[in-house]
Amino acid sequence: MNKPLLILVVIIMIVLSYGCSESANDAADSINLESPQSEELKAIIDAANRGDPIAQNVLAHKYYRGDQVKKDLIKSAELFEASANRGVSDSQISIGILYFNGVGVKKDAKLGSQWHNKVLASGSPEDLYNLGLTYESSEAEPYDYQKAFYWFMESAERDWPEAQFKVGKMLYKRAGFKKDLIKSFYWFDGAARQGHSDAQFKLAEMYSKGEGVPQDLNEALYWFDQSKRNGNTEAKYEIRRLMP
Repeated sequence: MNKPLLILVVIIMIVLSYGCSESANDAADSINLESPQSEELKAIIDAANRGDPIAQNVLAHKYYRGDQVKKDLIKSAELFEASANRGVSDSQISIGILYFNGVGVKKDAKLGSQWHNKVLASGSPEDLYNLGLTYESSEAEPYDYQKAFYWFMESAERDWPEAQFKVGKMLYKRAGFKKDLIKSFYWFDGAARQGHSDAQFKLAEMYSKGEGVPQDLNEALYWFDQSKRNGNTEAKYEIRRLMP
């Protein structure tokens, strides 16, 4: 190979190398190419760009947390709202929270309420329970246990056992709530009768102590046994303690 041709080849290789490096850097701004899930992530991004509301929801959560993508609260809010407009309840919950807190969007309590009322209108007890969990968790920033209780109660009244257990716990012992053992017992009982092992355990404890209900050790033993059968390993020790 003559010298001028060799120089030309070297120049071309340098240019190509620089171009590839720039492309990789651009992609890395939004996608963690080191991740073994990067191909899956690209598929999610492609689906979200095509308007798939579930993919938009998944990607919104990733932008919110900075999971495999650069954290971007504005993009997160945009994706949640796009998904929420297509009826995805988790997105309606999330965009409502963002509007209440002014995260990624201008603070607007009215819009936040409108989105959460859509969740209520759906009538799904699981969605209402998840909305309560959101207010109870760090995503609410700050936590709002009164709103969490409101949504847990909406779900509990629709017979969702997880929500009934939550309401029972909050009425039994939660800072900022008036302790009401009779109502607490009522909600634990509702969840226990649907096979909720932790509610069965709490119900048994209340029977054994006479909290919110007359003391009844036979009922306590029955519910501890039900809790044990449903996987609560602590219940067997309580059974031994109560057995004559």
